[in-house]
Amino acid sequence: NARTGIERLEISLSGRFEDYSDFGSTTNPKVGLIWSPLEGLRFRGTYGTSFKAPRLTESADATQIFIAFPFVPDPVSATGLSSAMVLFGGNPSLTSEDSTTWTAGIQIDSFLIDGLSLDATYFDIDFENRIEEPPSPFVFLFDEGTFADFITRDPDDTVVQAFLDSPFFFPFNVLPASKIDLILDGRASNFAQTVVSGVDVNLNYAVETDIGNLDFGLSGNYLFEFKNNFTPGGDLAEFVDTINNPVDLRLRGTVSWSREGWGATTFLNYTDGYTDTLSSPKRTVSSWTTVDLQVSFDTTDRIDGGFIDDTRFAFTVNNLFDEDPPFVNNPAGIAYDPNAANPFGRFVSLQVTKAW
Repeated sequence: NARTGIERLEISLSGRFEDYSDFGSTTNPKVGLIWSPLEGLRFRGTYGTSFKAPRLTESADATQIFIAFPFVPDPVSATGLSSAMVLFGGNPSLTSEDSTTWTAGIQIDSFLIDGLSLDATYFDIDFENRIEEPPSPFVFLFDEGTFADFITRDPDDTVVQAFLDSPFFFPFNVLPASKIDLILDGRASNFAQTVVSGVDVNLNYAVETDIGNLDFGLSGNYLFEFKNNFTPGGDLAEFVDTINNPVDLRLRGTVSWSREGWGATTFLNYTDGYTDTLSSPKRTVSSWTTVDLQVSFDTTDRIDGGFIDDTRFAFTVNNLFDEDPPFVNNPAGIAYDPNAANPFGRFVSLQVTKAW
């Protein structure tokens, strides 16, 4: 059915409905589109939603712990103190974590240059109602505008008594239900949000020469944003390019040669620099570049018969030049950021794969 301007056109629609007895139902659609106006040129896009159910340890009643504190600093109280019940542990009111994802991409295969291919995808993910534990409940009263949903003033005596009667209530400084001025809810709740957008790119070029087949590749991803919000109703804050969070740019370059069963590949790995926001003053963490090397020999179609027939030998060296990860004044005491680097130095391995 191909015609001018429509070499290929595909539209896919799908949906999923699920009903859970402990937190409710969820419906998640997905739409996909592929359009190829010419051979070797393809555009695509998707839209979809997804969810993640609360873990049993987050929602089960049995994990709840209730503690009453008779003297909590309270700026609203005339005496500066209030009697409070503080809730920790599981929260049976949790709902699912939800996300919405958009993608748009382009794929080019030998469209302009023979042997050249390009694949680029833009993605946008909005992760809402994430389950997080709020900060210490004892700070709620000093920022009541932000944490109003976690504070119940003048609670109903029957509600308080139900907590007091719970087998998981720790009888410490117990007060009668009528003497409890407020309830502070420090249990996990659906209030966090993460927004991520960026682009993934893969570029490859293959060519046959008199000395063998050569392949050149470059893959990478760039984050436009990685924003988080860990307070109810708060503003999203940018975390990309900060310690313990994703960096904006990662690249991996490849050069490969193969001929008559022999092969050699070199990888160049690059992780961009970022800012150490935990140090005072803030400091810049340098980028990190490593090189990997692999040499291989495949006996398939090279050696006929014998034990090493259909056998592949591969000698690999990761981090060829033994590059240390950039120093980070990590409070965990490990002197590097595991989100951006690893402490492994030069690593040498030999792999033998036999097929029958």
